[in-house]
Amino acid sequence: MLQNAVKNATPSSETQRAPSNVPYEIKGLIAEKRKARSTWQRTHTPDNKGKYNQINNKLKSKLRELRTKRSKPTSPASKEKTVPSGSQ
Repeated sequence: MLQNAVKNATPSSETQRAPSNVPYEIKGLIAEKRKARSTWQRTHTPDNKGKYNQINNKLKSKLRELRTKRSKPTSPASKEKTVPSGSQ
């Protein structure tokens, strides 16, 4: 009985996350970038810095593409605004 009271009074430790709308390709690039940055920070070699920069630039371009896709209207009717042709 006491254990049930403790269990019911204790808040759950599970954190709730909002659903992500980021494509898996971009999530993969983010993980790859973090790994490359970690490697470069440990070694400080020009090769690793170049690899990190290459992945970072690829990620930036993919994010730019995603933003432009999402900012464009999806329906063709929203692009065409017609003016009534009737005169008064």
